[in-house]
Amino acid sequence: MNKKYLSLLCGLSLWAVSAPIQAADKVFLHNGDHFTGEITSYEGNNVTIKTSYGQFDLPIDLVKGVYADGQARAAQIAAHIAVQQAALQDVAPVTAMPPVDAALAQQEKIAAAAAAAAAAAEADDVVEDTGFGFWGADFSGNVNLGYDLKRGNSENSALNIDATVLTTLDKHDLKFKGEYNREEDGDTVSVDNRHLSINHDYNFTDRWFIGSKVKFTQDDLAQLDLRTNASTGIGYHIFKRDDLDMKFVVGPGYLHEKFENDSDDSEMTYNWAFDYKQKFYDDLFRLFHEHSLNAPTEDTEAYLFESQSGIRVPIRRGIVATGQVDFDWDNDPAAGTVEDDTTYSFKLGYEWP
Repeated sequence: MNKKYLSLLCGLSLWAVSAPIQAADKVFLHNGDHFTGEITSYEGNNVTIKTSYGQFDLPIDLVKGVYADGQARAAQIAAHIAVQQAALQDVAPVTAMPPVDAALAQQEKIAAAAAAAAAAAEADDVVEDTGFGFWGADFSGNVNLGYDLKRGNSENSALNIDATVLTTLDKHDLKFKGEYNREEDGDTVSVDNRHLSINHDYNFTDRWFIGSKVKFTQDDLAQLDLRTNASTGIGYHIFKRDDLDMKFVVGPGYLHEKFENDSDDSEMTYNWAFDYKQKFYDDLFRLFHEHSLNAPTEDTEAYLFESQSGIRVPIRRGIVATGQVDFDWDNDPAAGTVEDDTTYSFKLGYEWP
């Protein structure tokens, strides 16, 4: 080989070996993309990187991390970006990152997506453990029992039982409630009534809803064989928070009463319902009140008012104590009965979840 060409080749080889290797800079974005090239500027609210495809000005709030030739330079760029991001908004701090193997990163993305899909499929078959659930819904509620026995010159006893079950299916809130009250004063029964109600709220906005209710009542002392009250109307949540819920419903209804003397009465009604629940001092205790007012359209003076008010105190692990006052007023009672009916009760119960 010609010595001239051999010298030239040796010189080129030595230059190639001794020439510094220019490492490429990288900018990684929050959406998973990254740009490879040379970071030419990182002033202001943009990071500028020159790539083989052209120059790109990347907004700082989109940047997740950077890699640059030289650890000191990478740290300097990352620190500047972090300061600018903090000034713009709360985002995850940017960090100086090592080089990323593109093929390995792609494999990791595919593996992560497969794992997420498998977890989602498994979640479809498992109801989240926040209570008792089936039909794809979670159920919560409470059961309460109160009993009072007094002996002496006379024997008095009182039994109060109630249960409530709540669930939500998409935009539909459902509430099932049953209650039984009985009191005896010696050989005389002073209270004996039973209630069963079903509430359905369809929430067409965050605050507004259509509320419907059906309630069945039996009261032996009022000679009421069966009262059926069905109503619907427009409702509004005045407050709708975890610690405070207050709402009302107003609309038309239907009332049917059948008495033990075989008389009955049916009429359309105007209806108003109010419900209030609030937690105090990090759920140290709760107050509640609900009432309904039903007035016949043809005789509003023959109205019926029913209410429940009280305090509920969580004790431990789902055990709750409840003090409650039930007050009802029938402005057109059956013959031989009085308008008002008041029941005081203290109960211990269990609630879930």
